[in-house]
Amino acid sequence: MPFEIQNLVLHYVDRTEESPRYAETSVSVANLPDDRRADLTEFLNNHLDKMWRASTDGAIFAPDAPMSSFYHQLHTNSENFYTVSKSIALELHTVSRPTTASAGLLLLVWLTKDDTQYLAILKIKPQNSKLITYTSTDLALAIEDIDNTLPNDNSDVEKWAIIPDPERHTYDVKFKDKLGASGDPRIYFRNFLGCQNANATSQRQVTDVIETLEHILDEDHSEQQTQAIVQNVIQDVSLLPEITLPDIVTALEENDIVVDEAQINDALVHRGVNQLAINGNTLRTHRRTIRLSNGIRISGPWTVMSQNVTVEDGEVRIVGTPQNE
Repeated sequence: MPFEIQNLVLHYVDRTEESPRYAETSVSVANLPDDRRADLTEFLNNHLDKMWRASTDGAIFAPDAPMSSFYHQLHTNSENFYTVSKSIALELHTVSRPTTASAGLLLLVWLTKDDTQYLAILKIKPQNSKLITYTSTDLALAIEDIDNTLPNDNSDVEKWAIIPDPERHTYDVKFKDKLGASGDPRIYFRNFLGCQNANATSQRQVTDVIETLEHILDEDHSEQQTQAIVQNVIQDVSLLPEITLPDIVTALEENDIVVDEAQINDALVHRGVNQLAINGNTLRTHRRTIRLSNGIRISGPWTVMSQNVTVEDGEVRIVGTPQNE
């Protein structure tokens, strides 16, 4: 089902200025002339499609997250879109003031897909900041020329978010944050969204799942067999956008291992995991670290470590050729 774009607005946020530069009003896409609507829709659909398909971070809102409140205000009454959009721009401005965040266009889009309403947030580098004015009524976008201000290249979208996460229902927001050359910490964008550290939680859960499976399998299998089985299971489920316990049980069965789902669930609950919130991307990027008694640490992607590093009888065996000395 295509994106049904209802409203959008474009504000300019520069942390060095006293306040955001607000557009005069928001845009109702349905009211645009056909040629303008076609150009704008093509631009938005291109970016939205990439955002929907991207494998990237998900997060859970903190209890007092302003963005959660903003979304629910729009969900209750989208006619308040422009007013709420100004509050969102002010929040980004406030959070970015103490940082080294670069100035940029804040594009907010209210849309529907598959009967769900979404708020898309994009921070964009304008192609030519001199073209940004705040007196233009054309398109009510507060820019003189949309073709010269909004970039066509997706690389100029520095940061974006979708509320709620369109695929992983355990997450409130899906987002991506591309760091600039300054190395500006992405914590400010997380703070703007009001995220709890869901990625750290997810990585902890991956460790809990792996160690739980290893503990259960160790009862009937050698260490090498256990590592091979767990590796296969993780690789199988890492292709899924959102991972559940039944997915893990199915992957075990495909490796000729029968484990009761309740047994895995009880072991995870004992570790403090009451609900899984992990995805394939988290599994693929999960790292394993082995600490030796002499202080040396061996660390790398979990899948690579599982294939090439083994621990037998207290000794570490590494398969590979040194690249440097």
